[in-house]
Amino acid sequence: MSKIITILDKYEDWELAYFIKYMLDSYTTGTREKILDYLKNIRKFNFNQVDELIEQNKKKEYNDFKERCPKCKTEKIRTDMVDWAIPLYHAGAEDEMALLYEIKTGKTYMKAKITCNVCGYIITDPNNRTLKEKVLGVLFDNPMWSAIRQILTKD
Repeated sequence: MSKIITILDKYEDWELAYFIKYMLDSYTTGTREKILDYLKNIRKFNFNQVDELIEQNKKKEYNDFKERCPKCKTEKIRTDMVDWAIPLYHAGAEDEMALLYEIKTGKTYMKAKITCNVCGYIITDPNNRTLKEKVLGVLFDNPMWSAIRQILTKD
């Protein structure tokens, strides 16, 4: 049994509904065919119920204080460590520590990116900036602006 089938075997039907709706198309054709074959022949999943299962799940409330995906409410989430693109225009202890870490070790600073395994929703992405941050980044992370800032801030 392939790894994806082993993972899907642990999913409840409502989780499979989210997976089918949001993640199935992200797989290669061969893998997608294996997944569909598994869902049809082994799990006997009814594809006509996908939207109904998702709507039913939206009404559920969980009060177990577990970390859950805000989109599909599953607790099947993963944490990956990703290179953090340190924004130059930010000022703060973490930014400075990350920069010092990179200078001292020569390695990139890593931060946690939390993603839902079921629906693919990115819960936390340290490199995902708002539109305002992106605009400021274009203006102030540019080497020309860095040089101007140095000149202007000299005593």
